[in-house]
Amino acid sequence: PIFQKLALVLISFCFSYTLLICQEDKQVASLNLSTEENAIIEVESLKESPFLFFSAYVHKNQSSIPKIELRSLDTAWSTWRKFEHFNEGHTVDRFSYQGISLDKKTKQIELRCSQAGESIQFNYRIFAPGHTDARNHHEESDDRYNCDCPKPEVCGRDCWSMGVCPPDATPNFTEPTHMIVHHSAGQTNSSDFAAVVRSYWDFHVNTNGWDDIGYNWLIDPNGVLYEGRGESVQGAHFSCMNTNTVGICVIGNYQDFEPGEGALNMLKSFISWEACSKSIDILANDYHPNSDMNLNNVAGHRNGNVSANACSTTICPGDNLFTKLLEVKLEVAEFDCLQDVNTNNNTLTINEKITLAPNPIKDHLNISFDNLKVVGFLVYDQSAKLIKTNASFNADNEELDLFFDSNLEAGVYLLRLKLSDQRFITKKFIKH
Repeated sequence: PIFQKLALVLISFCFSYTLLICQEDKQVASLNLSTEENAIIEVESLKESPFLFFSAYVHKNQSSIPKIELRSLDTAWSTWRKFEHFNEGHTVDRFSYQGISLDKKTKQIELRCSQAGESIQFNYRIFAPGHTDARNHHEESDDRYNCDCPKPEVCGRDCWSMGVCPPDATPNFTEPTHMIVHHSAGQTNSSDFAAVVRSYWDFHVNTNGWDDIGYNWLIDPNGVLYEGRGESVQGAHFSCMNTNTVGICVIGNYQDFEPGEGALNMLKSFISWEACSKSIDILANDYHPNSDMNLNNVAGHRNGNVSANACSTTICPGDNLFTKLLEVKLEVAEFDCLQDVNTNNNTLTINEKITLAPNPIKDHLNISFDNLKVVGFLVYDQSAKLIKTNASFNADNEELDLFFDSNLEAGVYLLRLKLSDQRFITKKFIKH
């Protein structure tokens, strides 16, 4: 379908405009920002959609990034809100603003800027993703992998894109060794999540200037898995350190809200299949060359902030999802289908025993061993931060006493023991 043209009404001296229609459903307008006057954009005759998606960028040859606020009118004006800069990824020739969803009945958008002096070209988009056709989800098989963990049912590109969101014609491929978990941060009241995925594609491709949607996979709040760039295709999601990663985005803002059971269950299913098919030890912390750091094999986007190679910093995937990753990994590590994936992980013989006491702890944990030798240990908190380690523990000892600061926060902690035969055994303990 072809978008009808936007009617743009200029009501102030702050903005002048030109309108460019790019292909059938790609609309871009350019405004020259120069004063603190306001402007109204009239939104008319967009195709029927569950919501509208508004995004913008300025070219990097501009001397500064304008600070913009906006509000929208459907039956009444909304409150003013900041048009936030996009700072969770890298764009080559532009500075982007974070896309936001607007009500489908939006009639006007009002912009105000605090950018005085020099004129700055401000390029914005209004995208109407349309309603998603009724299509059946389908399970895709992949004969390249012999894996006991089943690949989850997936809504592929033909399921969600409706032919308007083509994949990158010349993708770069990579072999994933690390999974990076994201949240989309954007929030919409729409239950048409395939349309939400289309809006992310439009934002990433037509506003950010990327080759395709940045993520390899996405999960909606109902637990539906969507194919983004897909399997073993290098994404644009991990702060310029994308080689050897797969990006999985849980749709929603989990800085402000809790992830639901459906989304978490699908995340567990996806992690189990990806770990099984790629022989990834999900409880390990292995070297990642692109970030030049030891990185959790299942990490949150924010785990990359400390790398000197990162081109952006972020709070992604939000506190409420990030703090659940440890429990998710511990649960998935116990899946039957993963027990033969990595023989170095959590495998004890019938005569071997490890005992933790007390559990929950107050400030002291005793670990005793029977018929095995421990040569090192690591302790991680629930955000996957390393809080205690000793790489040269005496292998002749039959027990280990760990003492923690009295201010240690309540929560779940991960104890990873290295045995003399190079096995790793992972145990969980709790601080009340």
